[in-house]
Amino acid sequence: NNSNNSNTSSNNINIGGNNILQSKGKVSISCITAHGEHSYYLCGSNSGDIIVKHVGHSQETHHYNSVIDSSLASHWSINQHQTSQITQIKFNEQGVRFGACYKSGLVCLWRFDTSSAAIKIYETIYPHKHCQDFAFLNSGSILATIGSTHHNHDHNIGLWDTLLPSTRSQIASVSCHGGGSECLSFSPRNQVLISGGKKGEVCIFDLRQREILKVFDAHHNSAVRGIAIHPSEKCFATCGADGDIKIWDLQNYPNLLHTFADAHPKKNFLSSAMGQTGVSQITFNQLNLFSAGADGRLVQRYIDEKIINRWSSNSNINSQSTE
Repeated sequence: NNSNNSNTSSNNINIGGNNILQSKGKVSISCITAHGEHSYYLCGSNSGDIIVKHVGHSQETHHYNSVIDSSLASHWSINQHQTSQITQIKFNEQGVRFGACYKSGLVCLWRFDTSSAAIKIYETIYPHKHCQDFAFLNSGSILATIGSTHHNHDHNIGLWDTLLPSTRSQIASVSCHGGGSECLSFSPRNQVLISGGKKGEVCIFDLRQREILKVFDAHHNSAVRGIAIHPSEKCFATCGADGDIKIWDLQNYPNLLHTFADAHPKKNFLSSAMGQTGVSQITFNQLNLFSAGADGRLVQRYIDEKIINRWSSNSNINSQSTE
């Protein structure tokens, strides 16, 4: 699975029947996220349910209410119980709150607590006609969302201040992806948003200046499915429906550091049956890059900061020789 660097290692983890953690009842899980400090994780479902589980235990810890405030439902002319597939679920950096975005366009926020009051939604915004992803920014009171808007489908990135009333909380909007977008990530050190488009383009947006710094073709007309920023914030990874994973320099974009070609095959029997192709999701920790694909595999690749520095040095040498 390593295209051009023999010093990186990868492990395939085949997901078998005994290793699949099943939810109680008939809940179909659409996304999952883990708490940064405690052994809890959240599961978002296709029906809009959110359940909390403890690592190593099959039973759910508690269940979060997804009913929105009736006054807000009236303002947006939607049903108070309007829930749909959860497309993304995330904790804020401190782990004291989390949010979920729904395919119907809603983004809801909860406090992460076991008290009965905390399981109710404390903030709701309705940023997009179809919301695909979101990110907590800095203190966590500002959100970035991505999707197609209600009035102008070109304005697909929105910034929202959750301390303001929900009906007037939008503080900025950006046009990046004419064909739509599926993923978004935030780099605190660089203060940039990185988003991926359905036509293969990546957009870098500067939060300080509120302007687009760069738009470049990353996956050549194949949808960008996921973006992951390395903990060092020296680089970021993108994955696409084309099956490739690419590592990019975050200080000198769009400098391509490394490509894992065909990291997950673009097409096979399983991906055809699922109606998806290529790489579905990626995430970094300090020493590894994990990827999941439509081929049913979870792959672990060893990538530490030394490897990233070596890639960067080789890339700079190649760039100078080209010039």
